[in-house]
Amino acid sequence: MNALDSSGCTPLHYAVKLGYESISLALVNAGADISLENTENTTPLDIVRINQSASLLFILENKKL
Repeated sequence: MNALDSSGCTPLHYAVKLGYESISLALVNAGADISLENTENTTPLDIVRINQSASLLFILENKKL
């Protein structure tokens, strides 16, 4: 779930970067850590904010509750 690749990215990093809402939601519901930083010190939440994806931001922000 929170496995890191050589750049420190998790599956959630890639799902949010590519805009895959259903996959992102499934990963979050399965316990993906939204606060893990990659080697560029970027979290999945940071990526969503950079890409300005309102629906993904909603998914990740609600995970914090």
